[in-house]
Amino acid sequence: MAEFDPTLSGAASLVFSTYLDGANVSANGIAFSNSTVSVLAADAAGNVYSGGSTQYKDFPTTPGVLQPTCNSSFFDACYTGFVTKLSPAGALVWSTFYGSPTANGKYGVSAMALDADTDVYIANLADGAYDLPVKNGIQNYSAGVAYVTELSSDGSQVLFGTYFGSSTTIPTGMVVDAAKN
Repeated sequence: MAEFDPTLSGAASLVFSTYLDGANVSANGIAFSNSTVSVLAADAAGNVYSGGSTQYKDFPTTPGVLQPTCNSSFFDACYTGFVTKLSPAGALVWSTFYGSPTANGKYGVSAMALDADTDVYIANLADGAYDLPVKNGIQNYSAGVAYVTELSSDGSQVLFGTYFGSSTTIPTGMVVDAAKN
């Protein structure tokens, strides 16, 4: 990930640049190299939020977050989503996995939005992930549904989460209004 200052040109325009990934090799020596940032958001303070999916069990997470360790394992790899917050200078503020403890969470995070309190809203297809961390849901899991989840501004807890939709619902965008709808 990189941030550029549009008021500057050339190399001077680079504010920060960083990799967001794990170290590469599984316990069995199998190299995994798939982490994908699917969505980005920024808050009024200039913090950058990213969401996506990873196979790395050692993807960078921070203490005190919702899922500091990978809950999903498939062929000695982590197949789950993540949400990461970087400071305006590119420093890691917090980072958490988001996934099912029993299902291959290969779909990760495909949509993201922030509210005025910098709570983070994420969504994606929940295919097979019937036990994602949700709270006060309006719909139960069924095949083909998506999840919609609100994480606290520090990534430590689910404030709201539900399954939503039917027959292969795939979120591709998300907006939160001033009333947090």
